[in-house]
Amino acid sequence: MSVSSYFAVLRRVLPQLTLIFLATVAMLAGYLMGRRPPTPYTPRVLVTVVNVGHGEASWIRTPGGKFILIGAGPPGSGSAVVESLRGAGARRIDLLILPYPYEEVIGGVPEVLEEFPLRGAWDSGYKLQNYENVNDMQGQVESMLAARNIPLQAVRAGQKFPIDGVNIEVLAPAEPLLTAKPGSVNNSVVVKVTFGSTAFLFAGGLERAGEMALLARAPEIAAEWLRVPRFGSREATSPELLRQVRPSIAVVSAGKVNAGGYPHQETLERLKASGASVYLTSESEGNITFESNGYQIITP
Repeated sequence: MSVSSYFAVLRRVLPQLTLIFLATVAMLAGYLMGRRPPTPYTPRVLVTVVNVGHGEASWIRTPGGKFILIGAGPPGSGSAVVESLRGAGARRIDLLILPYPYEEVIGGVPEVLEEFPLRGAWDSGYKLQNYENVNDMQGQVESMLAARNIPLQAVRAGQKFPIDGVNIEVLAPAEPLLTAKPGSVNNSVVVKVTFGSTAFLFAGGLERAGEMALLARAPEIAAEWLRVPRFGSREATSPELLRQVRPSIAVVSAGKVNAGGYPHQETLERLKASGASVYLTSESEGNITFESNGYQIITP
C-alpha cells in the first residue's frame, strides 16, 4: 500500500476509532464515579436471649467472634442453646457464667459441653451448710467441668474481665455471702457487660434481699439493657433497682406456662412505669437478639 493510500484509509477510519475511544473513556469514568467507597468496618456486639422456656440462657458474641454464655437453660434445652450458638458461628465458648445453681439455669450445661470446647467457667461458689451441693445437677456440672480440666472460678464483686473490646464486670455476689433465703438466688452472679458507651446488665436470679445488698454497695449499675432477674418475679426488679439501672430495654426470660406464674403482673407494671420497652420470651416465637455498635443498642 502506498503512503497516500494508507493516509486515505486512516482518514476514513479515524472518526470511528475516535468515537470508540471516547465511548470507552466515558464508560470507564462512569463506572469509577458510580462506585461507592467500601463501607468501613464497624465493630459490633450481639446479645441473644435464647428462648428456653422456663429457664435462662443468653450469649454474647464479641466483635472478634468470641462467645460468652450466661446460663444454659433447664434440662433438655441444651440443644436449643447449641443450635443458637452454632447459627451465630460459634466453634467454642470462651466463658460460661452460671449465675446460680438451679436446674433452670444449669440444666442444659451437659449438652453444651458435649458440643463445644470451653475455656473457663464462673459461678458464685454458693453451697449449703457443710459445703453440700444445692442439688444433684450442681454436682453433675462440677464433675463434668473437672473431667474436662475446665477451670471453675467462684467470682466476687469488683472483678473485671476484658475480652475482645468488651468489658465484663462482676457486681455480685460480695463477701460475706448473704444468708437471706433463698441463698442460691440472692447470691447470684450479676455481671455488667460494657461495649463502648452501651451496657448490658444480667441480674441473675436476685430477689429483694440480693437487690438491696447490691444497691447498698452503690456500684455503677446504670445500663440501657436489663435481663430482668428471676423470671420477672414480684419479689425482684424493685423500684429501687429500676431507679439505679434506668433501663430503656428490659428482657424477661420465662416459659409460656410455669408453676410460678412468671412474669408477675406487678413486675411488668413496674417495668412499663419505668419507661422501658419490655421483651418477653414467653411471647416470642424464637430467640431475641440485640446488637450494639458501641453507641446504641439496636432492638429486634
